[in-house]
Amino acid sequence: MTCHVGSPGLGVLSDDESPVFESTAADSMADVRKDLLSDFSCISPGLGQASLISAHEGTDKVMVYVRIRPFTEGELEKKEDQGCVLAEDQESLVLRAPKDSFSMKNVERGHGQSVHKFTFSQIFGPEVDQKQFFDGTMRQVVKDALNGQNWLVYTYGVTNSGKTYTIQGTSKDGGILPRAISLIFNSVQDRLYKSSDLKPLSNEVIWLDSKQVRQEEVKKISVLSNLREEQLVTPMKSGGNESQLRAGTSMSFDSGIGGLSCTNNNQTSSQLEETTSHWGLQEAVSLQEHADVQISIWVSYFEIYNEFVYDLLEALPSGPNRKRTTLRLCEDRNGNPYVKDLNWINVQSADEAWKLLRVGRKNQSFASTHLNQNSSRSHSIFSIRILHLQSNRDFSPKISELSFCDLAGSERCKNQRSGDRLKEATNINTSLHTLGRCIAALRQNQQNKLKQNMVPFRDSKLTRVFQAFFTGRGKSCMIVNINQCASTYDETLHAMKFSAIASQLVQAPPMKLNLPTIQSLIKESSILANRSYTDDEDAEEGSDEEGSSEGDITMFNREELLQVIENLKVLLIKKSQENLDMEATIRKDVCNEMMEIMQEQKTQLSEAMEDERELLEEMYEGRLENLKESLTNYYKRELEVR
Repeated sequence: MTCHVGSPGLGVLSDDESPVFESTAADSMADVRKDLLSDFSCISPGLGQASLISAHEGTDKVMVYVRIRPFTEGELEKKEDQGCVLAEDQESLVLRAPKDSFSMKNVERGHGQSVHKFTFSQIFGPEVDQKQFFDGTMRQVVKDALNGQNWLVYTYGVTNSGKTYTIQGTSKDGGILPRAISLIFNSVQDRLYKSSDLKPLSNEVIWLDSKQVRQEEVKKISVLSNLREEQLVTPMKSGGNESQLRAGTSMSFDSGIGGLSCTNNNQTSSQLEETTSHWGLQEAVSLQEHADVQISIWVSYFEIYNEFVYDLLEALPSGPNRKRTTLRLCEDRNGNPYVKDLNWINVQSADEAWKLLRVGRKNQSFASTHLNQNSSRSHSIFSIRILHLQSNRDFSPKISELSFCDLAGSERCKNQRSGDRLKEATNINTSLHTLGRCIAALRQNQQNKLKQNMVPFRDSKLTRVFQAFFTGRGKSCMIVNINQCASTYDETLHAMKFSAIASQLVQAPPMKLNLPTIQSLIKESSILANRSYTDDEDAEEGSDEEGSSEGDITMFNREELLQVIENLKVLLIKKSQENLDMEATIRKDVCNEMMEIMQEQKTQLSEAMEDERELLEEMYEGRLENLKESLTNYYKRELEVR
């Protein structure tokens, strides 16, 4: 049994671009585009304009949270604390340009302004710890994912602003990702599906036989063995040239859990045990699923490095000329992007998911940069797929996905001296800029409804992965991390401008299944003879209840749904034949019209040639008469002379 499932699938703007957004629906060809509104995200009006969200009742704005990183002792010694960032309240943030910043120099030249004010969903100050931040931002997201909603959570900000720390945290104080994993398993508990015979593959779910199940178990053991081998290996020491570091020292805020690999064996083991027991204290959330629904949890971890996609759960090749295997971004029949040949690992506990996170972190691309000694040089995405399985297996499992994306930090390319670091910074900034261009294109399409521009999702691997979240197949949440240092004010200002634009996005309405159509197909099939629809009133009541259930098809049995598929095949053949007949008729009409036009042109050309022939005959007859008269006169004069 195989069921196709659409995977979910979002830049720095210039100073003169104002964050103004409206709806993406166009007025032209309304009869065609009205049905496409569910495939596109709706965007709220711009800052300072009257809100028009009432036209899209039931939609919510994209949640954009801001987290301000505290100063380190070294930054305070360098006098980086110049009051550049100020949170007026829980939603308003003010940036003031420091004396030596590029923005202040522009103000002195008469361009721009020295103070900028932004509004976000909620602002978390330096005093907020990891648990408070998780409870205020992610608890509802995890609950929605457990109840069938697709979610993307991504961090944005300059290098060394605390993005990786926010997502992954440390061994003693985990971030939103390990806490979310713990909350998921604490909420599932007895409903956890113990077997690995059900697996998400690309954009579909397949049932595995016993041999394939054993292969999956061997694969998981092999991946987890990399972590044990890592504990026995002495950490790499940085050489003269800044080669890529794998899980270096955890001194900076962007280092995350990678610092675990730099400890000795005993310390690492104790930290892991402490972490496992600590996350076990997380509370659970309630599930809306029926009691007979079981949950199977699969995870994947990949990175986008220099516009190449790598599986972080794949073991690094050994040898002097080792080369990592690159993966391709593909699209299914519905146009949903997915990573082909990506490893999905079944996890039975939060401990296993935590270990896989550490394995992927060890394989991720890190390097020392001007702003961070252990900076992520790639966009990493950790995805959790939750399969909702009916106990009787009569139905294909529903899938919800929760993805955490740790975007690489933007950084000035001129600060990079090495060729590799310069190339990495260029690719990072280009992908983030493409993200901003996609937002700008959506805004332009909204403002100019008669002229729709193409959104450049395909210009970057990152935007292709995020594309589905713009088209209503999931929801997104943005976490903006701020570095308060005066030396990074200009980069922080650009990040705030993009974040202010993203905060105006409105979640697109979810794509719903047209249940009345399915019910009508079932009613037309002969299989309904054994059903309990005894009169029209009961059928109407059932239709009303189904309409309020938001497309729940679990009320039908497997045979009925198979009959629906057969009916749909008949309808598809019928519609295809109608389209062929229509195409043949149109071709015939076009050919007849073209023949008439060609015949008319032929007649007009013949008439024009006839008119031209008559004109030429008259012209040459006149010339002949003139020549004849001239010759006659000439000879007359000659005769007279003689």
